Amino acid sequence: MIVVMATGSSRENLDNVTRRIEARGLTAQVSEGVERTVVGVLGSLPPDLQDEMEVLSGVREVLVISKPYKLA
Repeated sequence: MIVVMATGSSRENLDNVTRRIEARGLTAQVSEGVERTVVGVLGSLPPDLQDEMEVLSGVREVLVISKPYKLA
């Protein structure tokens, strides 16, 4: 999962997102660029995490990059 922060979001917003991710036992990998900041979420994702991240202040969008099921 990738959490894209809104342009101009504060450091406090970014810290809040990373705290929420790490509180779930996951790893937050922050990548700060010139125009955009993204947070990569590593680990086994709970189904409700995307909804929780989307409503946080400073979050622009949440992208799920893996499928919730395995192909046999």
